[in-house]
Amino acid sequence: MIRKKDSTYTLSEHTPSKTYNLESQQTPDTWLQHHEAYDHYSKFVPSPMQKILGLLLVCLFLWNCKKVKSTSQHQGKETRAFQYQKMPPERLLSPKATVVVKQWEPFNALSESVEILYKARNYEEVLLAIEDLIEKEKWLTQESYPELFDITPIQSRQLVLRTYLHKAKFIMLQNQPTTESVIAILEAYNAFRKQLNLAASSRLEEVLSDHI
Repeated sequence: MIRKKDSTYTLSEHTPSKTYNLESQQTPDTWLQHHEAYDHYSKFVPSPMQKILGLLLVCLFLWNCKKVKSTSQHQGKETRAFQYQKMPPERLLSPKATVVVKQWEPFNALSESVEILYKARNYEEVLLAIEDLIEKEKWLTQESYPELFDITPIQSRQLVLRTYLHKAKFIMLQNQPTTESVIAILEAYNAFRKQLNLAASSRLEEVLSDHI
């Protein structure tokens, strides 16, 4: 039978009396091993201060993500902002040129689409107007020019206008600034109309004399 007394155990009855001191079994090497094991385990258990620090880092990360998202949205709105006040005024046609284009249906349709672009006030309206202008310019290319305007300088001005229309659409679909591309379209359109005025003033008598 084993009887406990303090930190010792005594064997009695059928076992010769012998006392074992458990504390004496703790050799320096054994104690060192237990101490190292405790240190190793304690490294994986975060302290209260470490928990607080970790929570603060998580909150900081979430706040930065929200800030970046907000900044991106704000930049996107700025990119799509259209400053319609900067659009150049439309060049007027001379009375002689007006008489000629009156029967030029594709050109009149193009002019109506330009008027829609002048009325645009936001990204979506500008994009719709440009897409419509691209279709009307295509129609203008497919039809014959009036005899007075069937000259290379006018055709070249139309080609420039076509280039700026497609460039503006590409820029808008890439979410790049819109205003400058629209200004380029209107300047090319005004140059086209200017060339019509020049042709009407310089070639009208020549064309009329050919039909006499």
